[in-house]
Amino acid sequence: MLPVMDETSAPAPAGKGDRAMTGRTMAFYFVMLAAAAALFVVSIFVGSVGDTIVAVPVMVIIVSTMVLDKRVIHIPPVMIAFLISLMFLGVAGKVLGGGTLLNLAGDLIVGVALGLCGIMTVYIFTKSLPGARNETPALVSAFSFCFGLAAFALWKATEFYMNRAFGLFETESYESMMSEIVLVGVGAAFVSILYYENKHMGLFQHTVDRFLESNYDTIGMKRTDQEEVLTLAREGESDRLEFKSTLRTNLQTGDRDKRMEKAVLKTVVAFLNTDGGTLLVGVSDDGTVTGVDEHDFDSRDRLNLHFTNLISSQIGNEFLPCIGFDLVDFGEKAVLRVECGRCDRPVFLKEGGNEIFFVRSGPSSVELTGMDLINYVNNRRRNGRWLKRV
Repeated sequence: MLPVMDETSAPAPAGKGDRAMTGRTMAFYFVMLAAAAALFVVSIFVGSVGDTIVAVPVMVIIVSTMVLDKRVIHIPPVMIAFLISLMFLGVAGKVLGGGTLLNLAGDLIVGVALGLCGIMTVYIFTKSLPGARNETPALVSAFSFCFGLAAFALWKATEFYMNRAFGLFETESYESMMSEIVLVGVGAAFVSILYYENKHMGLFQHTVDRFLESNYDTIGMKRTDQEEVLTLAREGESDRLEFKSTLRTNLQTGDRDKRMEKAVLKTVVAFLNTDGGTLLVGVSDDGTVTGVDEHDFDSRDRLNLHFTNLISSQIGNEFLPCIGFDLVDFGEKAVLRVECGRCDRPVFLKEGGNEIFFVRSGPSSVELTGMDLINYVNNRRRNGRWLKRV
């Protein structure tokens, strides 16, 4: 791996390390706490045992998140809203009577929630992010489904013995209980199938992934190169982060294509000319790790050598200290991670007899020519970003 220039020129980490709670987020938690308290009171009056049981830990979780968010387990706002929605469906279904669509929807969503908890449990125990350890999807899916059913069975047993001990609520019929178990099983199976087929559709990104990333240190995870790449891939492209699916293979034709290499080098030059950034080659636009086209090389060492030669011949040896790269292994595939620092003078991409200047504009690399180029260079020098003259 080539070294990045220094700490002042290297790009800042793109992870979500700052967990300080904003005023808007705090207001959201206050609203959720009030809603949970209201649903707790209503659930007692309408005899919704499950929601009465759920309301207490939900309120404890919300208060803990508000008061101790930086020191204990952090529950993302989306998950809090999810729990409140479950309680609302349960209470509303009880008010309207059994067998309503609200009851059915509530049971299905409970299954989905418990299935998600099952997936989280796997990664809490393994202390890793999804995809970082080449885990077997079938085993994770099976555990998720079994966890969902077992957790719901424990829930129903708690309801039963609370009724028997205190007689506060109506005893539920066995037919109704079996119907709930089947629907919860369907919801848990839905999550398990989604995980197995790797069709997250954003569901896992805002629940499982967000929970694990927010509680990385608390859970005691040791961040690996794979997990760092996965974290970046989930963030999406920005002015300091870009994805490319391939280094030199045209995925449509399957042939080598110089345009692919130019697209990669263009991004590197743009990062060097702006504020630095990270390029992940082997990651698709939607953040899926597809793997760099290493099959086009005799070995990974040859791939590294080829990329070094590209930088030397089309950007310049003098800029190598500003660029660091390595191959992050994902089993049968790998991602080429390129870290670019902010360079202290203008950088051009050499193409034939021409030199092309690129900068970052949002998540894109833009070519500058004529007066736009002159003005940009002058502004950078005036602001002290470029200390050396060409």
